[in-house]
Amino acid sequence: MGYLFKSQCFETLAEATAAHWSEKPADFTPGSTSYLTDVLWSGTAWQIKKYTLSSTGVLTLNSTTNLPVLAFPTCTSTDAYFDGMTLGWGVAAAMVAVFSIKFMARALHR
Repeated sequence: MGYLFKSQCFETLAEATAAHWSEKPADFTPGSTSYLTDVLWSGTAWQIKKYTLSSTGVLTLNSTTNLPVLAFPTCTSTDAYFDGMTLGWGVAAAMVAVFSIKFMARALHR
């Protein structure tokens, strides 16, 4: 059993969670005092860190908040295989049907 995120089946919850949080870009709000918000892995949990950046270039950490544990739909690594196999058999069946129709039409015109 795996965990589904953006049509990809990840083997572990940690991998799916990492894929989710790692795509979140840092947010920067410029001004006389600028603000920076970033999502980072602390080694034990995903966290959102909020910083201020002064006009002199000093970066100060204001807060750190652990992000929630996420839930993803379950999947199996063979789901995509079986979807592809089903599509492949559908295409093969359509090709056989077209060949059969053409073969019978040719036989009737003789």
